[in-house]
Order: sequence, then C-alpha cells, then structure tokens
Amino acid sequence: MEQSTNYRIAAIVVLFNPEKSVLTNISSYEKYVDTVIIVDNSFVNNQSYFSNYSYIPLFTNTGIAKALNVGIYEAIKQGYNCFVTMDQDSKFENNIIEEYFSVIRKAKGRKIGMMVPRYIYDRAKSSDRGKCFQTIRLAMQSAAMITVEVFSEIGDFCEDLFVDCVDYDYCYRLRNKGFEIIQCNEARLNHHPAETKLINFLFFELKYGQASPLRYYYQSRNLMYLFLRYKDFYTLVIFVLKLLKVLLLFNKKTDYLKMMARGLVDCYANRFGSYVQR
Repeated sequence: MEQSTNYRIAAIVVLFNPEKSVLTNISSYEKYVDTVIIVDNSFVNNQSYFSNYSYIPLFTNTGIAKALNVGIYEAIKQGYNCFVTMDQDSKFENNIIEEYFSVIRKAKGRKIGMMVPRYIYDRAKSSDRGKCFQTIRLAMQSAAMITVEVFSEIGDFCEDLFVDCVDYDYCYRLRNKGFEIIQCNEARLNHHPAETKLINFLFFELKYGQASPLRYYYQSRNLMYLFLRYKDFYTLVIFVLKLLKVLLLFNKKTDYLKMMARGLVDCYANRFGSYVQR
C-alpha cells in the first residue's frame, strides 16, 4: 500500500430508503475513487436515482454486513483491489483517499489492516491528539479503507450481527491477526449517526445521539456478543454507557429498556440476524 496508483479503489455504498440528497454525499467522493458500487437494502428499486453508478438492489433489508459483502464481492469481480465502505449519510470534507496514502507512506513497514478518517459530528468532534495519525482500538466502518488482500485474510463482515457493531467485530478480527487500525487525522468525514438531541442543564448545553428502540436492541445484543467472544471489557463499558444514557436522558425509557433486555436474551440464546418479534 505504498502509493495509490497501485490500487483500483471502489467505494461501496449501502443504502436503506435513501433520499435524493444521498447523491450530494456520493458526489463528495466519487472523483477520488475509481468506481462507486451501490447496494440498496430498500424494498423498492431506486435505480433511477443512481443510474450513473453500479447499482445492486436487494429488495429487502438484509442488514449492513450482508450488503457490504455483496458490494465487496462485486468490486472484486470487477477487478478492484481496494475498497472504501460508505454509509449513505456520510460525505468527504477533503480528499480522504490521498490523506490515507500519505499516512501509509509515512507508516511504511507497519501492518495496516484498515484506514479510517477523523469523524466530524454535528454534536462532537473527535480529537486528533495533535498527531498526524494514531493506532486505535475500534472504528466505525464509514469511509474505512481495506485492501482486498486484507479482506481475503480476515473474511466477510459478520452477517449474523445484521447491523450495529459489525465494524467493531471486524476491528477485533483484524487486531487478532496482528493488523493495526490507523486513524488518519487529516482525513475528515462528515458523519451523522443517529438523531441529535439537545438539552440544557444549568449553564451547560448537552448534545447526544438517539436512535430507535430497535437499534438499541441490536446494540445491546451485539455489544454483549463482542464482550463474550473477545473478552474485552471496553465493549461492556460501551453497553453500560448506553444504558445510562437511556436511564438519564431518554423519554419512553421502558420501550428502550425492553428492547435492550430482549437483545441480551437473544444474545445468550444465540439468536442473531434480523430482529424477530416474539
């Protein structure tokens, strides 16, 4: 991975009920990659919006892991040897790909498994700690760059997890094989996970993210799966923090707590994949 000219790079974009504004996000990075492959988890065909790209409709919500795997294998079939995985709600703030390869040249000799950007949120900004790049433990998959060579060694994204923690699981598998996950602090991605909520407390303004109770089911189930599989207490800490956020900040706490409890039960019962109401 010494210079970008050695690689043909595909952007793998996963969609679910997209709005036309997704095209603006794609336009922020399409010129920096060799192709854009779109995998659509929607129940309808949205090809008319994305006719300029490789478009794969799945006509059902297969989960992000399955959609990523479909897109990656399509990229391999088309002869691409490197890919960047993208969420529909993310856009480049600069040429992330060039920044990645700049860091790769500086970090020559290191066993890099995944390159990720600095994520810019509307409610918080990640710290670069004054460094050009740093090794991190876990990362989100949006704008993550992985070579096909590394993917072939690590394997597919875990489809049992369906959504949430799919990227964390991949990070653990990378690290268990001796690979590093490198955050490039000059690569900036505008990212919008969950809905931002705002509360005022005394003289402080607090912004936090809130997703649906269903997403907290997946997060609860999959974080516990990661803890049991990889024995890393960090994932347990993340779970506890999410629980505290529900208890202290959310309305309709009972709905969230019920779904989180179901997630834990399903994890211990080895029920994975898409949520099935019982």
